[in-house]
Amino acid sequence: MPWKKQRNSATGEIRLVHTETGEVVTDPQMIERADPLRTMNALDVFRAGYGKSYADTHHGTRGLIGQTDPGELAAREQYDAELMSQPAAKVGHFAGLVSQMAGIPATTIPRAAMVGGLFGATRPAETAKEEY
Repeated sequence: MPWKKQRNSATGEIRLVHTETGEVVTDPQMIERADPLRTMNALDVFRAGYGKSYADTHHGTRGLIGQTDPGELAAREQYDAELMSQPAAKVGHFAGLVSQMAGIPATTIPRAAMVGGLFGATRPAETAKEEY
């Protein structure tokens, strides 16, 4: 994240400083918007990871048909890095992937292989270098 949390030693006030522009944010509502993970409990982080699995499927499908911008991929990678560093988000992401696969009937080994291959093809590239 481009925001760094700092505490004023004299007043105890928490503020965010943008690492690239130097902008300082002290308003609690603005701090919450700039750093939402700071105020999220484990269930909210789980839900965010769960939702990210569906967003990844969407982005992967767009990449499969050639509608992905390398700049968008790099921005998403940076944005998601902090979320996915949370254990609850990783569990939620896994649960989301399982829920997507559970709805697809795969009664035979060849069908399961085909479904798994198609689902794997919709996974987005992990980095901009993989995609292009």
